[in-house]
Amino acid sequence: MNTVQLNFKQTGEGPAIVILHGLFGSLDNWQTMARELADQGFSVYTVDLRNHGKSPHTDDMSHELMAEDVKEFIEQHDLQGCTLVGHSMGGKTAMQLAMQHPELISKLVVVDIAPKPYMAHHNIYFDALLNIDVKDIESRSDANKKLGKTVKNEAVKLFLLKNLDRTKDGYNWKFNLKALDENYKALINGLTTSKQFTKPTLFIAGQLSDYITKGDAPEIEKLFPNSKIEFIAKSGHWVHAEQPEQFQSVLLDFIKAN
Repeated sequence: MNTVQLNFKQTGEGPAIVILHGLFGSLDNWQTMARELADQGFSVYTVDLRNHGKSPHTDDMSHELMAEDVKEFIEQHDLQGCTLVGHSMGGKTAMQLAMQHPELISKLVVVDIAPKPYMAHHNIYFDALLNIDVKDIESRSDANKKLGKTVKNEAVKLFLLKNLDRTKDGYNWKFNLKALDENYKALINGLTTSKQFTKPTLFIAGQLSDYITKGDAPEIEKLFPNSKIEFIAKSGHWVHAEQPEQFQSVLLDFIKAN
């Protein structure tokens, strides 16, 4: 597999926590939480997965490939035995890595995603982004207006616009939109391994989200027999951003438990 070297930020000192973001995201989405965890005595590594943020752009993309990227990252930075946290797409990558290389991590935290395949429900966002010619964007307010014609959810729109990067030649998306679109089916598929991960595992789900339901429990328990599911009240898919205090409390209780 052709792995890539991942862009990252490191915050704090202590036992290592490695955090993987979701689709259309970047390590910037987790900086507030990273600082909070660092204040609790941890060394927190937030990374940009391939085709996101400042990490390399490639044509190929899958959870298997991204898991191998993260494997190399952990080994290069001598983070074996870390706690691995992954949200959404990053959660599937984290599960894939845990099954392929269980020796690398001590605990696994999966945020609002299950190991199952999902229906394609990001198409509206792909269509909206692909219909915008970034070369024609004159300002951020212009991009906001153009994206707002299709994306009516204000929070999602602002989340996507965080990826708009201004350069000397104009505006560009930080993510590799073409590769994400072409590999989207692979990203919403289930895991490509059925091995068990037997180390402590925590699934954190948003109570208002439908990404993890109680009906997913049997499959989760089959693949992760030493796991539990915690539902965060009054929270949707972006659990860590919507209910940060509750999220942090549940996460730290799990990490600090013997």
